[in-house]
Amino acid sequence: LVLVILWVIFMRWVYNTIYPPKSVILVYDVHNPEKLLKNIASRRDKYDIEEAVPVSRGIDYIEDRILNHEACIVGDIPSHERNLLVKYCFEKGVRCYCSPKISDIMLTVRHNRHWYEPKLPHAVFINGLYVGMMKDHDLRIEIPAGSYSLKVQFGGLIPLGKSGKSLDLSVSSTAQVEVPQEGDVLCEFHDRERLWNILFDIDLVLWVVSWFVTLPPLYKILSDAFFVIWLVRLVVIRKKYYRINVGIMQ
Repeated sequence: LVLVILWVIFMRWVYNTIYPPKSVILVYDVHNPEKLLKNIASRRDKYDIEEAVPVSRGIDYIEDRILNHEACIVGDIPSHERNLLVKYCFEKGVRCYCSPKISDIMLTVRHNRHWYEPKLPHAVFINGLYVGMMKDHDLRIEIPAGSYSLKVQFGGLIPLGKSGKSLDLSVSSTAQVEVPQEGDVLCEFHDRERLWNILFDIDLVLWVVSWFVTLPPLYKILSDAFFVIWLVRLVVIRKKYYRINVGIMQ
């Protein structure tokens, strides 16, 4: 038991060393942010509130202060000022946390897949900034009106030894999304492999049949050629691997 406790303490120290708490600025209105600060204080391992600024100081002043921190927490402030700050954080690559309101515009990202397709995790980026990982459920993002670059990605980088180089094994697609002043936006994506999945299934069936029945030599030639063509195609379309359909939710 003592060894387990020591091991937990050691691993906690390693985690905090690798992932130190983020420097955070809090923006609040006339309401006392004491309750919000108390909730954030329960996660001191992740967030370090270094500065609290009332929205009455002005947007320009707050934007200058945001650049001195790794993240921004937007409290209960008027929608206009909050949307300006959220958009500014997206543009500058600063993490932004805020509580959504009923009137907020939501961007929903949905993986439109067939029942036989596996539930694989996909990373979602907006304007190059990572916003979340989705797998089983839709990803809903509160976002102000404007034009955004939406990227969906599966896979990532694999390091190659100690050289510092890496191999990119990801597939992705990017679409420009226009978020209107009113109405929620739905972005549905699916891969471009549905026809090829059918062909793969046929090839798999024939491969199993070849265990019991001798197939003509032409089958081996066609099977190998099919795999090479699919691999070349995958390399060519790896940055346009998904179809992303954008629409307004009814």
